[in-house]
Amino acid sequence: MELEKVVDILAKSAKEKGASSVRLIPAKDIIVEDYVRLKCKYGCPTFAKRFTCPPYASTPKETREIIKNYNWALLVEFTGLVNKADQLDVHRLMYDLKREAFFERFAQGLCFRGWPLQTLRELPC
Repeated sequence: MELEKVVDILAKSAKEKGASSVRLIPAKDIIVEDYVRLKCKYGCPTFAKRFTCPPYASTPKETREIIKNYNWALLVEFTGLVNKADQLDVHRLMYDLKREAFFERFAQGLCFRGWPLQTLRELPC
């Protein structure tokens, strides 16, 4: 199936499940900064307690290498996330989108999830 059609399908699904916006961007425009891992290590009370967090998660260098294998990325935005349950909802939604992409013949789909600063101030990492 054509990329634009799959993006439309995934965007519609994401918005139905709570995303506020969805945009297709060139993967080369994604910037992965080294300081992000340090913010986790020296500022998050749950550092090293989840497999999706450092030191278990990919390093910034490894993440940059992974992203180099992709041409496009789907940027999914959420607004109004104010409690810990929202994290789980976003996690489920991204899993569902990855699954939908797989069934649309995009088998190498991968999800990275981050949190905006205002949310991080309110939630433990």
